[in-house]
Amino acid sequence: MNCKNKKIYLVGLAVILAGLIFVLGASSARAATCSDNEAGISFSAFLNPVASLAEKVVKDFGYKVSLAAAPDPDFCGSDAVGCSGTMPTATMNWEAQPIPISSTPNGGSCDSMIVVSYYYILTVPGVSTFNTGTNNSYTVSSGLNNNTTYSWSVEAYWQGSSRNSWSSTYCGYTNQPYGSFTTLNCAPPPTHKVCSGNSCVSVAGAGVDECSSNAQCAPPLPPTVTLTTWSTFTLPEPVSLYWSSTNADSCVASGDWSGSKTIQGEEHFSKPRGDYIFTLTCTGPGGSAFDTKNVKVIQVPQCSFTANPTSIILPASSTLSWSCEYADACSIDQGIGSVNPVSGTKSVRPSQTTTYTLTCSSLDGSRSYPATVNVGFEPTRREVPPR
Repeated sequence: MNCKNKKIYLVGLAVILAGLIFVLGASSARAATCSDNEAGISFSAFLNPVASLAEKVVKDFGYKVSLAAAPDPDFCGSDAVGCSGTMPTATMNWEAQPIPISSTPNGGSCDSMIVVSYYYILTVPGVSTFNTGTNNSYTVSSGLNNNTTYSWSVEAYWQGSSRNSWSSTYCGYTNQPYGSFTTLNCAPPPTHKVCSGNSCVSVAGAGVDECSSNAQCAPPLPPTVTLTTWSTFTLPEPVSLYWSSTNADSCVASGDWSGSKTIQGEEHFSKPRGDYIFTLTCTGPGGSAFDTKNVKVIQVPQCSFTANPTSIILPASSTLSWSCEYADACSIDQGIGSVNPVSGTKSVRPSQTTTYTLTCSSLDGSRSYPATVNVGFEPTRREVPPR
């Protein structure tokens, strides 16, 4: 037999052997998996190594083939996972019909008992133990974590009474079903809240919440600005501005003043004669607003005018004194006429109580200032001859 024929022969032998093993193993495995087996030995345990050997023989000749079946992770049962809302669930199904191994009191055997009832105990380590009664299927719906692997096992118990006089007993069984499962991720997908128009809505995906209520999504209120002052200031008094704003974060002055300003405040400063425009603009989430005021600083005389003393008895006299700012021309009535527009004095001796008026003028108008001299008389003395 040449090398080529030998290869064909060995391959054929391996295939036939694997087929025979498969047929025998399948039926034997089914018979051994959940049937009586006190020693825990199944024929299928011997078949897979033989199938693996046959597989190796075939592969050694350059052929790809898989003959050995992967072992089932669950024994005498099966399991399925799912979700109940956001909670993971697992359902276990099992068979349990092995030979009893417990012995009864008085040397009796569970084999000789008359079965009255039976029950199963399902254990899921880390979760709980469940008495399922006679049901060989059970769903665990609480206590499970997402994406977690758990093992499970079932203990089967039969209760019966012997044909003799001893009392009833429970009998345990070998080949207890077991298995494992991995739960699903039943947690809801991450969401975060954002403003959509005037509503606070949830959107898919992780992120930082922009809002927690619809009120936070309402359009921001527009700012308001109130700038208060007087329309006219007279030198030398300072210009005074007062302001307040709402729904604003910052304010800026423009026109005939400048710089950043607080949300509310006041400011006083000197300005020469002239016309001025003061504008304050405040900005907030809802936009910006401004207020403008026109101010005129005028130059009119500012004088003091007094008489000293204010009362005289003839032939005494009184002195008029004055001092002025921003005056271009001044005069005093009662026949006195023009006087120095800055300062001066004038002695007067009115014959009776008289009010003198100082009138001064400048670029933006005139002002008048009064001073009164009161005149009194000394009583006349007359000698009366004695009688």
